Amino acid sequence: LFKPDFPKDYDTLMIEGLGEKWIIKRNSETDRFIRKSNKVHNEIFNKNNVYNLHFYLEKKEVYSIPYDDVCYPENAVRILTDNIISNLKKNKGTA
Repeated sequence: LFKPDFPKDYDTLMIEGLGEKWIIKRNSETDRFIRKSNKVHNEIFNKNNVYNLHFYLEKKEVYSIPYDDVCYPENAVRILTDNIISNLKKNKGTA
């Protein structure tokens, strides 16, 4: 397990995967996801991941990390997969 080095300063999160790409402005849900993602399995880098998360500050990428619902803590998965991504799919790309 490792603690990801998520950026403290970012203004946009791009979620990319499964042939889709969503851009989300920083909000309380994205911040909650980061707080809950305190331990991620190292295998995340050896898998064909479902998504890649890209964090931006002023249109410049400051951090990226793979994401799937197996290697992240359950509370983080609930936030990103069940809340954020589910809402993006329902609303066709707007959070």
